[in-house]
Amino acid sequence: MVGGAFAGAYYWRKKHKKEQGVEEDLNIELEIKSSYNAPHKFRLKELVSATRNFHSSNKLGKEGFCMVYKSTLNGKDVAAKRILRNSRHSKQDFMVEITTIWNLNHKNLVKLIRWCYEKGEIILVYELMQNGSLYKFIFSTFGGDSILSWEMRLNVICGVSTGLDYLHNGCDKRVLHRDIKPSNVMLDSDFNAQLGDFGLARTVHLSKKTHHSTREIVGTPGYMALESFYTRRALVETDVYAFGVLMLEVVCSGRRKPEYKLDLRCCNDIVDWVWEHHFKENITGVVDLRLNGDFDEA
Repeated sequence: MVGGAFAGAYYWRKKHKKEQGVEEDLNIELEIKSSYNAPHKFRLKELVSATRNFHSSNKLGKEGFCMVYKSTLNGKDVAAKRILRNSRHSKQDFMVEITTIWNLNHKNLVKLIRWCYEKGEIILVYELMQNGSLYKFIFSTFGGDSILSWEMRLNVICGVSTGLDYLHNGCDKRVLHRDIKPSNVMLDSDFNAQLGDFGLARTVHLSKKTHHSTREIVGTPGYMALESFYTRRALVETDVYAFGVLMLEVVCSGRRKPEYKLDLRCCNDIVDWVWEHHFKENITGVVDLRLNGDFDEA
């Protein structure tokens, strides 16, 4: 009798949870479709089939809280970014990424193709960037023997800066990215840079605001301007600061470790290190040694 009651309660909770999940899927789909010119949805079974059930042989790598898989959909090679369950990537971040990036159109921004939110799975489908993220080329441990030439590095820096300028000054609403770093910069077959991962991005009406305020400290330590820890504001200038740190890393190529802690003391190590060389009038000493001096000092 008691066992039957427990079994009944278990199956009721399971059914109720499933119904809640289906309702949430429908609500998110309706919310996305209500956005202007919203992207179409992929069914989960399509993505499971295209990635062979997310088989390890199709894995392109890990980016933050996501696993990225190569797949072919409708005859086109794409990258399916699968958000890891129980990660910090929330439903809000997912919604922001879709509604923000879908309405942006620039050669230096990663192009979102479609999305999937089904059975607790959050997946974003992008154009495939054949050379992956800038991260593996910056940190030599991951890049192996792949070394970017000086010209390629300048091209990457110019590409990211052009994309960032579009976000800040070329849109109807200013977009603050809030998480500029090497793992969020993708490289195509010709090593042209495209800025991606807009999960933390926020829009600002140009005529009304100059910043976005938040209760949480968001971003990646090491790329965040110190004042953002105190003001809890995202500005054009805080994006520019992060871009400056990224630019130093492209030139110095991973002179610091890729793992950071949320600690004010670790936020400016590469900046301080470059300043030290500048004060010693040895600024060229920060350039990646693997270039063997093949760079433009001007």
